[in-house]
Amino acid sequence: MKNDNYIMEFSKDNFPILKANINNKLVYLGSKYNEKKNIESFIKSLNIKDGEDYIVIIGLALGSYLKDLIDIATNNNILIIEPDENIYSINKENKETNKILKNKNINYILYKNDEEFSEKIKSLIDISFNKTYAFSIYTNYENTFKEKCVKIVNCINNHLNYINLLRNSNIYLGEQTLKNYVNNFKHIGNNLSAYDFNNLFENKTAVIVSAGPSLSKNIKYLKEYKDKVVIIAVARSLNELLMNDIKPDFICAIDPGNIMFELLEKNINSEIPLVCIDQVNSKLIENYKGKKIFVLNMFKETISKLLNKKFISLPNGGSVAHLATSFALFMGIKNVIFIGQDLAYTDMKYHSDNSSSEKLRFEENSWKNTDIDKSTFIYVEGNEEELVPTNKVFITFKNWFEDFIKANNTIKFINSTEGGAKINGTIKLSIKDALRDYSEKNINVSKTIKNKINNIQENKINLIENIKKDIINILNLCRKAKQLSIEMKNVYKYNKGNLNDILRKLDNIDIRINKNKELFSLLNLAAYEELEALQMNKEYRTKIKESEIEKQNRICERNIKIYDIYIKSLEKILLYIKEYDKEEIYG
Repeated sequence: MKNDNYIMEFSKDNFPILKANINNKLVYLGSKYNEKKNIESFIKSLNIKDGEDYIVIIGLALGSYLKDLIDIATNNNILIIEPDENIYSINKENKETNKILKNKNINYILYKNDEEFSEKIKSLIDISFNKTYAFSIYTNYENTFKEKCVKIVNCINNHLNYINLLRNSNIYLGEQTLKNYVNNFKHIGNNLSAYDFNNLFENKTAVIVSAGPSLSKNIKYLKEYKDKVVIIAVARSLNELLMNDIKPDFICAIDPGNIMFELLEKNINSEIPLVCIDQVNSKLIENYKGKKIFVLNMFKETISKLLNKKFISLPNGGSVAHLATSFALFMGIKNVIFIGQDLAYTDMKYHSDNSSSEKLRFEENSWKNTDIDKSTFIYVEGNEEELVPTNKVFITFKNWFEDFIKANNTIKFINSTEGGAKINGTIKLSIKDALRDYSEKNINVSKTIKNKINNIQENKINLIENIKKDIINILNLCRKAKQLSIEMKNVYKYNKGNLNDILRKLDNIDIRINKNKELFSLLNLAAYEELEALQMNKEYRTKIKESEIEKQNRICERNIKIYDIYIKSLEKILLYIKEYDKEEIYG
């Protein structure tokens, strides 16, 4: 060790421990007296239940616990986060420690700042399914690097909250979303691709109108700026805009649930272009009179190929305002003004009073008619107030905005929301000042959009028939794979058959199934709940210690179960397509 502030010593029981001088304070990262007992206690604190727990540890010190940890967690993925750059360098330079760290299951990363660390976490912790975690902070790290430990935990929790948000959406809206994908296929070809709107309003200003509780405070100022800025409304804010005699240039919708149709039902005959993703509520797409502009976040490659037409995916963190903002930038917008983007319970409300019908407000929006527990509120810095109450979902949306703003630092983001949570990276201006400073005399927004729409050709190829063929092909492959998995189980059990031949055939089938990644994603959505249950079932999870025979049997049984779930899910998708075909014939 070359750094005098970091000295390797030996504990009384002869284990290497690190003595560090941090801010003129000497600390031992480990136990000076009984490091063996300390390591045993630390590993016990992780509470590793099986070989599939994702192990997350803050602090490696000199890595004295690594060998004992790997002995127990042979199959587990292990993420070790180092908050101190000097300690990180010491371990990377130590040949013995670094050799262990090269284990394929171990990731040892340095925390530098929230932005970089969040990106690393996103790449290391897959968002497909919730996992089980084993977490601990190594001895004395929490006190020595308190501020960094708090930031590390917050970054991890933010990512896990996002995964949980996706999980809840898949569980509670999965069936509806699946039907939407199938039913929306017939509308994509004879509507518009968002790709065609690239740089349509280059270097102009857009106002993103969200339906937060504060919207009614400043919405009226937009009226005189029609055709001087591009007005992009989330679906929920349309009613209030029209009440104030303001016609937006675009409406955005992403929600798969029927509430999306109910929100726009009153204005279903509107001809304002509707920007939407492929999973949006199909009843809305079926009935909305205006042109639909599709952003394909699931089937971009498949549909682009079938229609011989370019489509795009756009960044979207789960909020319709995210889609509106991404679409604005794709159109070349250089100034983005937010209004109604509260991301908090302004005046103890979810949404503005006029953003939906009385019925919908009663069901889901009114403070008096919900069971929100104030004790669960999280308080964050306010846009105008010192602190405002919010929740985990709003914070996830807020984090997405802040990451997006950092990634697009040449764009000016102005927050003119009168209340709500502060969005870091935005400039705070009143809507009057923002519109005065960033609008133009007349940019002919309506005429420009109308001309663009009139010049785009429609394509009426039957997408569903082509996709149906691919689904049937995957179904047959899954049936074959299930049978091969049963044969493999019998080979292990009776020692009869050609194991290598079976494995070769299964590998080939897996490659063919995964070839169409978009259809495979649809399959995983259809199978999500059952796959999650399988993943959490102790019977199929990797054991901490298991014999080779136990491992072989468990893997075979698990594979058979997975293919069973896939077969069932593919048959469900085909049933939805059959129902779709009936509607087409008798509709």
